[in-house]
Amino acid sequence: MHDTADRSDYCDGNLPRGTTLAWSRNGGLLTVFLSGDLDARAATALHACLYELLTVDTVDQVVLDLTGVPFCDASGARVLTAAHHLATTRGAECRARRAQPAVAWLLRLTHAANLLGLDD
Repeated sequence: MHDTADRSDYCDGNLPRGTTLAWSRNGGLLTVFLSGDLDARAATALHACLYELLTVDTVDQVVLDLTGVPFCDASGARVLTAAHHLATTRGAECRARRAQPAVAWLLRLTHAANLLGLDD
């Protein structure tokens, strides 16, 4: 297990230009800051980054901050729900916050907003 001190990092992996994933860990809280389009071009690389991030250490709570996400399609929603599934199977609560209106609309339409406990 890794040191649980406060820390942050950035994952670029094979993310398409304009899409980023940064994270900050404070004890048992992992906050993931996503920005750029969450679409089919970004889905595979985002999934890989989130999988690695969620399986390296044990956390109690995961927050997916969507402030910087202007667009999300079904592929992006699938990545978010997969992150939720992985976090909860590992015993962590997983929530999304601060989605822009178009992203919140899609997440509500697909019922992912309920699963992710999306705040309004």
